Amino acid sequence: MGGAEQESIDHKVEGVLTMKQAKISTVKALPDCSVEVTWENKSVSVVCLLDVIQRHQAMAHLLDEDVFKTVAVGEWGWSIEWGNGIDIGVDRLFELAQEQNDNPYWATYHQWKVNNELTHDAAHDALGISVRMSKYYDNAERIVPKTVALACVGWEASHHT
Repeated sequence: MGGAEQESIDHKVEGVLTMKQAKISTVKALPDCSVEVTWENKSVSVVCLLDVIQRHQAMAHLLDEDVFKTVAVGEWGWSIEWGNGIDIGVDRLFELAQEQNDNPYWATYHQWKVNNELTHDAAHDALGISVRMSKYYDNAERIVPKTVALACVGWEASHHT
């Protein structure tokens, strides 16, 4: 894939944002270092970036409201950026959106699978969840329950001792 007509590979579920389609259409600055992101599938997330900005000294000038308001969608919708060279990639923005919008355990589940190079079948075997639920969780099509996130942590602890 390439060029200006590059499209994300996705499975669209009406009104649900999935990791496979996390591509940004528009971004709008909001008060208190928050952004309103409209994703390619037309779903909308409000993401607060204040903690991220405060933790990274290089981003400190984004605390200036006039500078923060210059946020724009990066090339091909894979990031948001400011004119001063600072950007936040779509993967991190998507992760923050999940954490802040009622799916706080998505990152735990997703990182567990990535860190341990697990397929959906392997996740099924490890946690006793269906392959279909593994796909739903991984693509953020379903909210990851706390019990599943804890099972991931427990599995990892028992396999890395």
